[in-house]
Amino acid sequence: MNLRNVSVQLAALALIIILIGCAATQKSGPFQAQYDPKLIEPEVVVKNNTTMEIELQLTGPEARTMHIPANATEKMTVKPGDYFFTASAFGVQPISGNSTFAKNYRYTWAFHIVAVRY
Repeated sequence: MNLRNVSVQLAALALIIILIGCAATQKSGPFQAQYDPKLIEPEVVVKNNTTMEIELQLTGPEARTMHIPANATEKMTVKPGDYFFTASAFGVQPISGNSTFAKNYRYTWAFHIVAVRY
């Protein structure tokens, strides 16, 4: 084995180590997903940046409801899979959609209320 082959192999190994060590992020519906190899079940983190309580309902492999007080952050773990979600607050139009939650990922969603004039 010559020195050039050893250099190429070491460079490839270094690239693999760098990629494994990076925090991968992706979008999953409105959620920002971040890879965390320590998480067995998906973790859902909801940041409520409003002055009202928000209710988040998830329906999928399991049904879960989360109540997030005003200006607070709450988190929960869920079973991996496809979910339908609805987020609502008193006097605000709810939003809903679909998201997939995979093991080894933390999903973060920050809420803001935007006033729209018609």
